Amino acid sequence: MPTLETSIVLGRLWGVALVVVSLGFLINRRRLSYLAGMFAHEGVLILSGILCLIAGLTTILLHNVWTADWHGLVTLFGWGAMLKGLVRIWFPEQLSRWLKSLSGREFWWLTPAFVITLLLGLYLLMATRIVPAVF
Repeated sequence: MPTLETSIVLGRLWGVALVVVSLGFLINRRRLSYLAGMFAHEGVLILSGILCLIAGLTTILLHNVWTADWHGLVTLFGWGAMLKGLVRIWFPEQLSRWLKSLSGREFWWLTPAFVITLLLGLYLLMATRIVPAVF
């Protein structure tokens, strides 16, 4: 069982990352097409997969807690990052082809996903007391 301090640090880490990335994409939505093209390179996919794998494994090894609160959400993000890393490492060619097919398209459908991600990040920051709770 992880210590409360470990849970809080990981909750804050994931919360800040989710808020920063979500806001960045919501503010610069036109950059998503460029980003899809950049990630279409297999080397970038493999490198980002290694980073996702490390982030996910670190979270899972330090905090594999399945509860119906923010602790479980931290664990869920860890497992998601690990699986995302494995897919990028194991299937870079297939992902590269798929991302190339998306290059130049509009990504309007990602806006709701980034809003949800932003809200989840804010929830983690409120739960770990880095942002005062407003509810």
